[in-house]
Amino acid sequence: TCEVQILRSSSMWSTGTPDVTEHSIMNAYVKLIEQSEHFVYIENQFFISTSEMDGKKVENLIGEALVQRAIRAARNRETWRAVILIPLMPGFENTVDSEGGTSVRLIMQCQYRSICRGESSIFGRLRKEGIEPEDYIQFYSLRTWGRIGPQKVLVTEQLYIHAKCMIVDDRAAIIGSANINERSMLGSRDSEVAAIVRDTDMLWST
Repeated sequence: TCEVQILRSSSMWSTGTPDVTEHSIMNAYVKLIEQSEHFVYIENQFFISTSEMDGKKVENLIGEALVQRAIRAARNRETWRAVILIPLMPGFENTVDSEGGTSVRLIMQCQYRSICRGESSIFGRLRKEGIEPEDYIQFYSLRTWGRIGPQKVLVTEQLYIHAKCMIVDDRAAIIGSANINERSMLGSRDSEVAAIVRDTDMLWST
């Protein structure tokens, strides 16, 4: 009962397509968010989109699609929500303070700029429209906990999210290798593949 379409990020250097850069994974993310009626659920190892950093604009349009869908929901008084899960830290926890943790710190800065820091961030743009961002878009991370040793000392650590998937309205899903960042989504920097699965056998639910 499902329709399945293969998506990719590819260009001359990765798949030998002269003068063609394909970013159908990004296109599918954007289109599904635009068409979502109730709910968008995203799990991704990274979230870098729709922001500016040191005068350079992040070009992939996934954050822009979320902003526009939230604005539409607010104006039309629709019940709509996006829930996005990313790791607490996009790398191993012990590397962020080390000399080798430069890339982790840069990624985290880009993510904060994408999500909530500055006027070009998702939250900044929604607040500018008079919208409370977390009424519509919420970001989460996961932790696990346990007790170890004879003293049963309580310990906790992040559950690392490595997935790259999105589920929309329980009727369509994108699952593949593409992170939400420039490298995976633009098509010109890395080769990725994903499948979009649309369920055609609908069941009534609330």
